[in-house]
Amino acid sequence: MNNRNRRLDIVLALGLAAIVFLPWYRIEQGFYAFTWLADFPGEPDVAPGILQIFLHGRVWLMAVIAAFGLAIAARLTANPMLRGKLLAIAGGFGVLFLALQGLAIGMTGFMVVFPVLAFLLLDTGQPIWIGLAIVLGFVFPVLGVFGGFAPVFGELFGSRHRYAGVAVSREFSAAVGGGFAPLISGALVQAFAGWGGVAVYMAAIMLVSLVTAIRMPETRDRDLLSESDA
Repeated sequence: MNNRNRRLDIVLALGLAAIVFLPWYRIEQGFYAFTWLADFPGEPDVAPGILQIFLHGRVWLMAVIAAFGLAIAARLTANPMLRGKLLAIAGGFGVLFLALQGLAIGMTGFMVVFPVLAFLLLDTGQPIWIGLAIVLGFVFPVLGVFGGFAPVFGELFGSRHRYAGVAVSREFSAAVGGGFAPLISGALVQAFAGWGGVAVYMAAIMLVSLVTAIRMPETRDRDLLSESDA
């Protein structure tokens, strides 16, 4: 067994332990309080991932098993290029599942609950966790939003007022939402003696954006060149 296989075996063993032997969801009292041991593993609040699927009907967690199986397949693959591709796919799928499961948390959405997690990650001072916060909170959401701006905003307005409509809505919201954000955040940090107020402020802005996106009219099959709908 070479060092690469040994490291991968350790990671897979830890992943298997997390799925089979540890509570899948967050423990309110804290993991290290060990109060969850009294109800482990049968109660749904403290059951491990494998029992969440087969005893408590959370079948969407099968996606985790699929990604883990892909990682095991990578371990059994001798071709280093194919192994790298399989591990990259498994990791990317895991990040995607994390985002989608976050979007399924009620009507709040992933980015509504993410600010608290982001500040907790930043507070660690560890580069790897800070990088994760930047990737999850900035790279994917921001680039994804900007990628969708053009088609979504363009279809909301008729051809006669499209340029003005997109420009005013985009720039006005950026000026109001972004221009005052540093001043508001600074005041909240002083008022709450920490980042708690800023996290709530960010979550509120995300919630407004989410509700706005849900309430936007459907533009599918709209004739963007029709003068009667301009």
